[in-house]
Amino acid sequence: MKRYGIFITALCSGWLLTGCADDENLGLTDYPAAAIGVSIAGEKSETVVMAAAYDENGLLQVDGDLAREYTVELATASPEDIRVVVEPVATNIPAEAIVVSETDLWFPAGTVRRSVSVSLADADFGFAQAERGGMTYELGLRIAAVSNPNVVMERSEAKVVVDKEAYRATCTLRGEGDTSFSRPYWDGKVFSDEPISHTFKAVLDRPASADTKITFSSAGLDEQYAGMVTVVPAELIIPAGARESAESAVWTLSNGYLEQTEPLNYTLSLLPVVTSDDPAAVAGEGLTFAVSKALQAFALAESVPAEWSLFDRSGWSATGEFDDPDEWDPTDPAQNVLDGDPETGWRSYKVGRIYVDMQSAHELAGFSVNYLTSQWGDLYSALRVDIYISDDNATWTSLGSYSVELAEVHTFRIHSPMQTRYIKLEFEPKKNPWGFYATLGITELEIYGAR
Repeated sequence: MKRYGIFITALCSGWLLTGCADDENLGLTDYPAAAIGVSIAGEKSETVVMAAAYDENGLLQVDGDLAREYTVELATASPEDIRVVVEPVATNIPAEAIVVSETDLWFPAGTVRRSVSVSLADADFGFAQAERGGMTYELGLRIAAVSNPNVVMERSEAKVVVDKEAYRATCTLRGEGDTSFSRPYWDGKVFSDEPISHTFKAVLDRPASADTKITFSSAGLDEQYAGMVTVVPAELIIPAGARESAESAVWTLSNGYLEQTEPLNYTLSLLPVVTSDDPAAVAGEGLTFAVSKALQAFALAESVPAEWSLFDRSGWSATGEFDDPDEWDPTDPAQNVLDGDPETGWRSYKVGRIYVDMQSAHELAGFSVNYLTSQWGDLYSALRVDIYISDDNATWTSLGSYSVELAEVHTFRIHSPMQTRYIKLEFEPKKNPWGFYATLGITELEIYGAR
């Protein structure tokens, strides 16, 4: 019969007692050194880094799972029982929030690995919700002690690191509709009754804990023109816990700004200025407006005004040309547009131009382009008309490019009377579904002066 004595090994602050037979070799000098380490199950690295951010409702979301299974493993099996003590790794996480499946691990002889789960009592990371500053959290497992001195710690800990962003409630201005404006402009005046304005609200990307007041500052304006931009009302309020202002504001730019300044294109900005008792509420992006002056001496009219008088076109000449001319171009003479006969005309299947020589200078009030309509009701009208004038048929002055709707007639009214002898009109037809130009048919070009 074997006799057993008591073998005592110090472990941390307690004692580990192991029974053994008298004839067993209790010395460990012949036991080869073995490594032990801890790793995260399913991961190649001992450290996994994740990010935490606040969603649009202000709730903290982590892009992964802090609850992990850890593997404590010996490089080679021990011929004897080994006791391993593990403890959680925690940074900025309260101890009472951590759940570890076990901390005292026994490796019976021949065993090489054990599993330990580490998780949070509050699975949604809720304890960190109230900490609004940026913070780094760590949760993991560490080997604290091993009963066998021949066991060497190779990887003593593994952990998940969470980098949490600071809470910010960023205010932006969100508008309704386009932020690009073009206004017809000629001879120092804007010819439009449509206001240059934009309606918007103030919006937070996540709620603030206090009311947020937003006022506004303008950029892109010289100081002398500051009064030509107005915002009504002058401030908006986003209530605590809300994400947008209940009220809308309207930004308006006076036409006088375009009339008093030289550039054709402007970039103006409206920026939010934020005031709140919640320091997390900060200003973000504003609105950027692209405003341009379209050099257009004409405007579209619904009909020929009564005060216009049709010029006698006798003796006038008209010639036509096409982009990329070829043998398939129509051969109708452009002179047909001046003959007063609606049954004749000039056709094109691509961008084309008509040159008119009025033989002497005439003061223009406007003109009408009459288009062909097919027997099936198809309109053979232009979608773009460019207008030029010249005194010598060599140097041309653009009076504007005009995007128009398909119609039987396009009537153009000049803003300010001007004289010219030569007129050049460039027409672009619509395109069919296959990307080719459809037919353009002009029956009459009627040019008017004032009575």
